[in-house]
Amino acid sequence: MYPRIAADFNGITQEDQSCCLILDSYITLSDLSFHRIRLQEGMRLVFWDQSDDAEDLEVETVLCYEPRSKKWLGQFPAGAIRDVPAKDRKVGPLLCFSCRKDVTEKFPHFWSHIPMICPSCGLSLMIPIEPPEAANQIITAQPASRVAD
Repeated sequence: MYPRIAADFNGITQEDQSCCLILDSYITLSDLSFHRIRLQEGMRLVFWDQSDDAEDLEVETVLCYEPRSKKWLGQFPAGAIRDVPAKDRKVGPLLCFSCRKDVTEKFPHFWSHIPMICPSCGLSLMIPIEPPEAANQIITAQPASRVAD
C-alpha cells in the first residue's frame, strides 16, 4: 500500500458526479519523489491537504493522464473527500528519483519555465509526473557538462 501523498485541493474540478484533483503542485512532486512513486494510469492513491489544525482532508483517487492539458488527474466521486484527524503532515524533500540527491534548496518552489534537472546525475526531476509514454523510455543520465547549474 502506498503512503498518502500531499496535494493542493484548491485545484479540484467537478463535472456532474465526478471530480478531479489536478496533480500539478510542487508538494505533490516532492512527496512522490520522496516515496519513489511514478504515476501510472489506473493507479489508486490517497491524497491529503491540510484543513485546519486538527483535521486534514483526504480522498482516494484513480489516476488518469489528460493529454490535452499534459497533467495527471486523480479522479473520485463527488462527496468522497473526507475529514480525518490530522496525521503526519511532513512533506518529503524534493529528491532526485534516480540518485536520491536532495535538491530542495536548488528548486525551493514550484517549477514554471525552468527545466528541472538533477545537478548530480542529469536526469529530469519530473519523473514521478511524466506522461505515461515516458515510463516506457529507458532512463539514462546526461553527461555532467550538459547539466544546468
